[in-house]
Amino acid sequence: MPSLVILATADTALADSWERQLPPGRSALRLTPSTFSSGSSPGFAAVVVLDAASETILPRSLAKCPTIYVGEPRSLPFEQARMAGRARVYLSYEESAIRLRELLPLVEEVAEKQSMVELLSDKARRPEPAKVTPRAAGAADAAELWDFLEGAVENLDTRDRLIAEFRRASRQLLRASHAVFFLREADGFRADRGTSFFLADDPIVSLLENHPAVIDGANWDGPADPVAELAVRNRLALWGARLLVPIHDNGRLLGLIALGIRDDGEPYDDSDRTRAVFFARLLRHFLAKSAQLGRLHQLAEQTRLGVKYLPSTLVLAPDESVPRQVPLVVRDLIGHARRSREVCRVSPSADQPFRASAGMVAETGGVWAFWEEASGEVH
Repeated sequence: MPSLVILATADTALADSWERQLPPGRSALRLTPSTFSSGSSPGFAAVVVLDAASETILPRSLAKCPTIYVGEPRSLPFEQARMAGRARVYLSYEESAIRLRELLPLVEEVAEKQSMVELLSDKARRPEPAKVTPRAAGAADAAELWDFLEGAVENLDTRDRLIAEFRRASRQLLRASHAVFFLREADGFRADRGTSFFLADDPIVSLLENHPAVIDGANWDGPADPVAELAVRNRLALWGARLLVPIHDNGRLLGLIALGIRDDGEPYDDSDRTRAVFFARLLRHFLAKSAQLGRLHQLAEQTRLGVKYLPSTLVLAPDESVPRQVPLVVRDLIGHARRSREVCRVSPSADQPFRASAGMVAETGGVWAFWEEASGEVH
């Protein structure tokens, strides 16, 4: 996936002019003092577009990222930065309003290669993670589970409220600080809250379809593919997530759950990851039933309007009795159709005001009937 573009400036108009030059569909992250930690490395591919006047707010974790330095040529900060090799590209404020579009792809390529080298170096010197003994499930966990299931069933008819119940359960059962649910649409996957979106041909989709497993940002257990790992780590950083849980249906990715760090600050253990898998399966089933229930509600509403505006219809099982509210002439017609096993019709007359038809249902052996009031046609 493309590198994350970080706009480091306090000037809103300047940031707007930079953001307008991004490729279609790309978004940038505007730097605030609380956006990133002060660690030594961000852990993902990023390009910083840095305003010389805002260099003091740049956290140490972004100092090594490939940078496009924007300032006033021949000014002291600008020339000091150039002499120190502070950035990959140096632009004046006027140049940054028009040239960022052509230079950004080149710096992005540098950022991706640099991030990949750092990733491989980090993996080479990273010690084997210590095994954490999973905690035993207690009575409180069972109570939370029953409470969650009750809420999910209660809100099965509305997808937004159903997702809200699963978000609440992610905090209770998975101990996640936050959760974002990405669900499949026609051309990609959209977050249930916020504006995050990724396309259906994003590398993370093929990775999770070919390797359907929970991805832990702290310990990469996926295939030895630096490109895929870099794409995943970029997404983890962009979403503030620690755990990615795929929602699968026969090898097809239906969605993705991005879970934040654990609320107690500890890494996710094997028990948490197992819970997350069952959590995703449960969400898949609930979403399917919610969609079916939504279609049933739509059909019920259409039927209600049909009763009001369309002729009356009736479909009966082979041994089902005719309801008493059906007009007598229609009841007789249904009996005749059952005996003759043919389509029978009756027209309005002076004795009865209905035009009606009845016949057999080939699939079930039952009977259908149709009638409407047509007394106006009788002369």
